[in-house]
Amino acid sequence: MTRRHRVERLLEEYGYPVEVRTADTVQQVCAVIQPLGYRNRDYPERVQRPEGIYETSHFLYIGPLSCRLDRLADPVVLSQGREYSVRSAQVKELAGEMLYLWAVLQRQAVSSP
Repeated sequence: MTRRHRVERLLEEYGYPVEVRTADTVQQVCAVIQPLGYRNRDYPERVQRPEGIYETSHFLYIGPLSCRLDRLADPVVLSQGREYSVRSAQVKELAGEMLYLWAVLQRQAVSSP
């Protein structure tokens, strides 16, 4: 079994159901989505937060290569009642083998009816 297949099995076992939509397609995969950890650096334009505080607008996505967010036009990710846009995405490799897709997602505001 390759490293990629091991990662895909882990995502299937521990990931959440995710729906990825574009104008033309809808794909169902299992992926991990979690808040990005806030890095406590001294940025003049930002308010300092204690270590361990998470940003609530941007999220880390780890998903299978069967759904290449980096190649889709304006994908929308839906999971657990939340909607995200893709800010950046790239394939992660180890020893020349493509393993999984890594992305930064931005949570979309809930629209009022």
